[in-house]
Amino acid sequence: RKGEVIEKGSYNDLIADEKSEVNRLLKRSSIRQSQSSNKKNEDEKEDAKDEPEKEGDKVTKEKKSLLTKEERNIGAVSLSVYLKYLKAGGGFSKFAFVYIGYVLTA
Repeated sequence: RKGEVIEKGSYNDLIADEKSEVNRLLKRSSIRQSQSSNKKNEDEKEDAKDEPEKEGDKVTKEKKSLLTKEERNIGAVSLSVYLKYLKAGGGFSKFAFVYIGYVLTA
């Protein structure tokens, strides 16, 4: 606890010992997960009683809950970001020198 090593051994050894901290934590975690899944199942059953659903609707509803819509900003990079890149790369003079060298060799 608090960053100290309490037990050591292989996963199988730690799970086999009923008194191990790893075993206790896993049991505690699985109890919480089963409680939350039971609550979720009860909520779904109540929703199903209210409205009859088709099988296809149920699958679509599950997919919607698992996926989140990703935000995408087009053209959102401001000039200040490019100026920070220039400064981090050594400043405008180095950028100009490298760019002119590239143009002359190309």
